[in-house]
Amino acid sequence: MTLFRFTYRDYDRRSAAGWNRILWSGILLLFLLFPFLTHHGDTGQVCQFHALTGLSCPTCGMSRSLYEFVHLHLLASFRMHLMGPFLYLTALVLFVKTVAEVVSGKKIDPGLRPVVIRHILLYTLLAWIVYWLVRMAVEYFSR
Repeated sequence: MTLFRFTYRDYDRRSAAGWNRILWSGILLLFLLFPFLTHHGDTGQVCQFHALTGLSCPTCGMSRSLYEFVHLHLLASFRMHLMGPFLYLTALVLFVKTVAEVVSGKKIDPGLRPVVIRHILLYTLLAWIVYWLVRMAVEYFSR
């Protein structure tokens, strides 16, 4: 009788999952540091959608919103883009969770069923689309 069934194959899966978490941690860290690395949220990029149509794209103002949020200008952050602060807080929570998983070596279960997580993501995406459409309508009719 064996107490532990641990094979090299299991080690490979665990090792790959660990590297995957470390990679995601790095990506999230870059996203979290981005607002600190830009000058007033200006990336120097010109939005091609805005250049073609004169209307805001779904992420227009996001960089400035993140910049304002990390510098604790909350009202300005929401004015730039309504979803910016929520996106930043979500990334921060995911970063902390992922780093805790890497350090502890254990998966942290948020206690939400996958169907609930899918609904949250779906409603967030729908809210983002509705926000964008309303924003475009306001810009279009205020010309």
